[in-house]
Amino acid sequence: MIVVSDTSAIVNLAAVGQLDVLHQLYGTVIIPPAVQSEIATGGPNAPGAATTSMAWIQTVPVTNRSLVAELAGQLDLGEAEAVALALETRADLLLPQESGARRGQIAPADERERAPTSPPRKASRLPTNSPRSRTL
Repeated sequence: MIVVSDTSAIVNLAAVGQLDVLHQLYGTVIIPPAVQSEIATGGPNAPGAATTSMAWIQTVPVTNRSLVAELAGQLDLGEAEAVALALETRADLLLPQESGARRGQIAPADERERAPTSPPRKASRLPTNSPRSRTL
């Protein structure tokens, strides 16, 4: 299985002492140079800094620089390189930056493919004789 990671998964798991979870789940994880650089900029004591000495996290250069440049208009460099590397290696899984998902910019694949649905129905009120409606 080929797994490409952006910075977030590595740094966040390292911050809580659970970086080995990636190794247990996926074996080898590959990262592009920009992700390695983002991790290293935190300094030697920053979460994830030890990844440079972990053989199961491998840095692989991205060859499609034009794709990286195109993606860099919408993503940061680490994200752009991770997406390009995932495409180049035909990765089975890309562990993306969580910030885009948090801002609502990244929807799960099943949601992107689904047609819009009608708005949710409003919850109905409980009848006044319901036990939940009585005050104690």
